Amino acid sequence: SGVGGVSRYDGQNWKHYTTENGLAENFTLRMIEDSRGNFWAPAGNPFGGGKGVSWFDGKRWTTLTVKDGLIDNGVMSVFEDRDGYLWFGTQAGASRYDPETGVFTNLAPEAGLAGDWVSAIAQDAEGNLWFCSGDYTNGGKGVARYDGKSFTIFDEKDGMLYPNSWMAFVDRDDNMWFSGLRGLTRYDGKTFTTVDFPGLPMFAGPWMDQDLKGNLWANTMSYGAVRYDGKSSRFYTIEDGLATNSVQGVFADREGFVWFGNNKGSISQYD
Repeated sequence: SGVGGVSRYDGQNWKHYTTENGLAENFTLRMIEDSRGNFWAPAGNPFGGGKGVSWFDGKRWTTLTVKDGLIDNGVMSVFEDRDGYLWFGTQAGASRYDPETGVFTNLAPEAGLAGDWVSAIAQDAEGNLWFCSGDYTNGGKGVARYDGKSFTIFDEKDGMLYPNSWMAFVDRDDNMWFSGLRGLTRYDGKTFTTVDFPGLPMFAGPWMDQDLKGNLWANTMSYGAVRYDGKSSRFYTIEDGLATNSVQGVFADREGFVWFGNNKGSISQYD
């Protein structure tokens, strides 16, 4: 995914998809593959507005918008929960989508979310959903934990490093991780612990993943990628072989490789 549409690689050949093939928008954010094998591409613009969310069933693209029941067309994130529902974080709340019935259930900010924007969604070991409120334009207001009935808001007063969180990630030990403009925050179910990068003017890593060795990887927009082993962190830049220091995506595959996307039309692999 990126600014030029979506590309799929089958092991031998690349196939590219754009608005001419049915994609809602050539600029796409973090894509996911659901448990049914469908791919979802959010079409929200980080600077405001959007065109909904597109999904690909292997043959064609279909787009869902407010006309179908979505709370807002500025879709910034997509997440599938353990019950198979699709959740869409937007610039005006969140929507839950039942793929069996096609019915949306919407959560407006007034329902208890930390802010209007929902930049990322994750689910913890107890089944609670977490909604990040990262906002490119107005700053974030913390994260909201949802138990299916009510919300609990966490921010700096609870130990978060920075309330403008762009990514929520659950590691193999069931810790919740949140990335923000200054570093990482870990929540173990009881307390928040921060991993600060004080020498970095801006961190803002909206992509995170964990490799086979248990290392956490996150991107930065201008300073390469960072690896955290639980004790210390190390940054990787063009001096280490990255194509560019502006890393736009991180993915750890099942073979042990870590992949980094960028906005230069190339990818980098770390072994």
